[in-house]
Amino acid sequence: AEGTGRIRPAPVPRRPVWIPSVASLYSQVPLRQENSYFSIGERCNANGSKKWRQLQEAGDWDGCVALGREQVAEGSNALDICTAFVGRDEMKEMNEVVTRFTSSVNAPLVIDSTETPVIEAALKLHGGKPIINSINFEDGEAIANERMLLARKFGAAVIALTIDEVGMAKTAEDKLRIATRLVEFACEKHGLPQSDLMIDPLTFTIGTGTEDDRKLGEWTLEG
Repeated sequence: AEGTGRIRPAPVPRRPVWIPSVASLYSQVPLRQENSYFSIGERCNANGSKKWRQLQEAGDWDGCVALGREQVAEGSNALDICTAFVGRDEMKEMNEVVTRFTSSVNAPLVIDSTETPVIEAALKLHGGKPIINSINFEDGEAIANERMLLARKFGAAVIALTIDEVGMAKTAEDKLRIATRLVEFACEKHGLPQSDLMIDPLTFTIGTGTEDDRKLGEWTLEG
């Protein structure tokens, strides 16, 4: 007798395409934007935003969230978060901000601190894939090593500055030399995917009136 059961068609093979990205708790954000560059909002940074410092000093966390949302609405793809300034508890307030932003702001966070324990605490609270800001070789490789271990543990991307034991790279040759060292250190030694490493070649003021400084813009472009 012929069988009466229906034969299901073979499933269509999936062909997933991997896209280098970071992510908030809610959504993925590609690092390569179709019609623009990847933009990091800087107004949630106590070192650069007077408004943010005022909100932080007042403990106005709802105001902080509103400022973050405002930047996302204006087109920021990620938000730089820094709570370090004189007289404040950086660890406590970083935890406060990251906890609120993770659940209330639909953008991945850039954890910006010179203190490795603060970065680690923030990474523990961030759902998704954040960015660590930053690593460099100003004091050798020890601190950079600590942060790379955190990046691998929490799956974070990393911003790397072209600074070594001698200082900030100014010439194109120094920028390339330090950038190459950063790639070898982060990707070859620590296994970070190259797509998760963002090199910041540094820019400098060229309108100082000093003749030598006029070359800095040209060197940055060459680098």
